[in-house]
Amino acid sequence: SNILLSVDNEYRMTTWDISDLSNPVKLKTQDGPASIVIFNNDGSLMASMDFDETATLWNMKDFSKLGTITMSGETVNAIEFSADGKILAVNGEKVVFWDISDPKKPVKLSTLPQDANEFSDLAFNGEGKLLAAIAGNNVVLWDISDISKPSRLAVLEGHSNQIQSVVFNPLNPSLLVSAGKDKNIILWNVADPLNPQKADTLANHSDWVTSVAFSPDGTKLASGSYDKYVNLWNVSNPEVSILISKMVGHVGSVGTVEFNSSGGFLASQGRSGNIIFWDITPESWVQKACTITGGDLTDIQWKQYFPTEEYNQTCEPFNIVPEESTLI
Repeated sequence: SNILLSVDNEYRMTTWDISDLSNPVKLKTQDGPASIVIFNNDGSLMASMDFDETATLWNMKDFSKLGTITMSGETVNAIEFSADGKILAVNGEKVVFWDISDPKKPVKLSTLPQDANEFSDLAFNGEGKLLAAIAGNNVVLWDISDISKPSRLAVLEGHSNQIQSVVFNPLNPSLLVSAGKDKNIILWNVADPLNPQKADTLANHSDWVTSVAFSPDGTKLASGSYDKYVNLWNVSNPEVSILISKMVGHVGSVGTVEFNSSGGFLASQGRSGNIIFWDITPESWVQKACTITGGDLTDIQWKQYFPTEEYNQTCEPFNIVPEESTLI
């Protein structure tokens, strides 16, 4: 949770120590070009895709190369780890599944029985039984419970324009979210994968939604958009999602949003290259409010604003926490 990896406009990968969010420290920059980078769930392994269509697996302890997967002559636009980190899906002319239990020696397992050039992104559910693949305005759901024989289950139709991002809830394998150019975010109940149902539609952004991400506990959803906003949602009840905050800070469109492993903060990367860290813990919000007010409300102020409530001391000794910090 203290390491962040970024890709700049020249496709170079940089690792950062973000132990102190107010002062991120650059650790190492690796010349690319890297078009896609992803972590496995425990952060020990990273996969990057180069423009020469070679996927490289990296040991994040020392940022050393472990193994490679070559998709000769294929245009690759998506790679994705399974929840247990043992399988890597690579989307070239076909979606190919690789066993990476030994990341130094990836082994080809199987291929989806459909041309993958229509797919633009992939997502595994937490149980490893379902794969979601973006196909234009739709999401195609696949049964991969037997990875040697993937089979198509259903097509999720609901967006009116190209879908940009798809993700499963990490703790609820039946909750899928898709977002796209129609400005909408759709929550899907796929408990019956042959008959998926819409749970809710979130329509608070005013431009393309480029990225969505769940918090590690699955109760929050972050979304980034061309409208420059990062929205934070409470999705504890997927049928009645609640907007918690619209976060302002980017001067241009937002390309990517991601939570840290504890869920205590959110990182968003703008198309301009800046990365903003957002503190999203309620305790820190209380601290900030106390910083602004200078301490607890007086008896007179409390009676003015909370006339029916018993006086409650809210502010206690604390360290001031920065509202946000930015990587440039």
